[in-house]
Amino acid sequence: MAARRRRSGYKGSYPTNYGQEAARRHIAEAAELSERLGGMDNEVKDFFFGLDSSRLKDVFVAYGRQFGFDKQDYAEQTFTKWKGGERKMSGLVAGRLFDLLPPIMPMDLKLRIVEGLFDKAGKKRTDHVLAPLTMPAAQVVAFVDQTLFSDLSEEGIDAGLKRQFKWLAGDDAAVSEKLLNHSLQVTFDAKKAAFSAIMDQFDRERENHADTITEVVSTIRLRQHEVRIKRTDTIEAPKVVDPMTFERGGREPPKADSDYGWLVWLGIGGAVLYFLFTQ
Repeated sequence: MAARRRRSGYKGSYPTNYGQEAARRHIAEAAELSERLGGMDNEVKDFFFGLDSSRLKDVFVAYGRQFGFDKQDYAEQTFTKWKGGERKMSGLVAGRLFDLLPPIMPMDLKLRIVEGLFDKAGKKRTDHVLAPLTMPAAQVVAFVDQTLFSDLSEEGIDAGLKRQFKWLAGDDAAVSEKLLNHSLQVTFDAKKAAFSAIMDQFDRERENHADTITEVVSTIRLRQHEVRIKRTDTIEAPKVVDPMTFERGGREPPKADSDYGWLVWLGIGGAVLYFLFTQ
């Protein structure tokens, strides 16, 4: 009787590898969708699941036209399971469906998405500022604003945010203007709140420790941008510095020994050894 041939491990491992890859892809798609929606993906999902039958049908028809009627049939058949939590909607499918929602999305939801987008906009960044200890808090804040936050304006809205505005507003210029104005107001309010808090801290520190204080350290955060501020008695004008200079409070680093200092010590050591061995 012929021996049974052993199956290759490739076929047995393929489904597992494929499943793991699919899971990673779905996680990445969900994360991308959440970022695109400014962290408001659950709110958008609730809006989608709460649509009346007529509007829901319009969304599915538009979905079928764009991605194929087989995809439309699947979405219509699976909708109840998605809504009831029996089956999880993939990030790819959710993104395609949600892309069709802005024309029927209420303005308050669009504004909340804008707020979420602005809160997460920009790359993470940390700057360091030294300012004179006696400099009024308002002047410190003005320096930080003009030097490091001047890009938080219409000109500073990056291409990614502009694409999101386009997605939310479509071809409606009035909606686009309202979203832009709201985003600028959100930025203004965030700056105002952050600056007010830091000025209050400066004033408290000066009032409580006026006789002994030599440094005051504070932090301002706007979006992904963090600014660490140290008011110190070692400098005369505010400036942006590197982290090491910030930690030293503007003081000069310790001076290194002369480049030839080691030769002096080598000579002394040699003289001592010569003296010991010649006695």
